[in-house]
Amino acid sequence: MNLIKFYKTVRRYSFLITSIIILSFVIYKYLLTQDPQLHSYLIVLGVAAALFGIWFWLHPGTMQNITVDEVLKSLGNGRPTFLNVYSNY
Repeated sequence: MNLIKFYKTVRRYSFLITSIIILSFVIYKYLLTQDPQLHSYLIVLGVAAALFGIWFWLHPGTMQNITVDEVLKSLGNGRPTFLNVYSNY
């Protein structure tokens, strides 16, 4: 695997990698270094739920494939048009 492919893989899964690192630190801090109690489990569960919620909120939706003709038609209709070009990667 060359460096560019490695960089693309890390960039694509950066949120997952960061979440695993954060969750590992929280588990180490609250469950492994002290006697785990109910609030420790709730903290770990809360951090995991927050990370999942952030991922779900930031996760891209379905792509809308639009043809070039549809774009040109919407540009020439006399109204202001906002054109947003987006990539999932």
